[in-house]
Amino acid sequence: MNSSGSICATIRHLNKSVANSATAIVSAGPLFLAGLLLTTAANDPGRSIDAVVAVLHDPDNWLNLISIQLFIVSASSIFGAIIAAVPNIICGAVMIRLGENHSAMRLSVVWALVGAVVAGIPAFAITLGTAQSISVGCAFAFTGAGCALVFRRGVQWDAD
Repeated sequence: MNSSGSICATIRHLNKSVANSATAIVSAGPLFLAGLLLTTAANDPGRSIDAVVAVLHDPDNWLNLISIQLFIVSASSIFGAIIAAVPNIICGAVMIRLGENHSAMRLSVVWALVGAVVAGIPAFAITLGTAQSISVGCAFAFTGAGCALVFRRGVQWDAD
């Protein structure tokens, strides 16, 4: 392929990656909260169960709890989108391009693994030596894998 064809293909893939990444970008914050909840529950199941029992025991506060959760999820969508926009677009464009040349790179499991590694390892490395390094690394890995799978859902190659 000549260089102008390669540039056009790259621009086309970049446009496709930007369009496909919108949902993944917005879902990054809630996915991070879910990952953080899962890792916290895995690290200290007793505390998590006590918190759930306390909430279920007082049904009068459910409306307040639901409104607080809606605010937290909305805020996490905004802040998560700010943080996740560039990595989602860049990694998505790279994975789309790799998928054109290698059929194995089109598999959803590969996208999930790449997303987990790209998001989890830097977060783990930054927090290394702290008590929260495993929780934060796993939450970011969960977020990266989830965003990659959401992004992958909208991608199709000509060979498919």
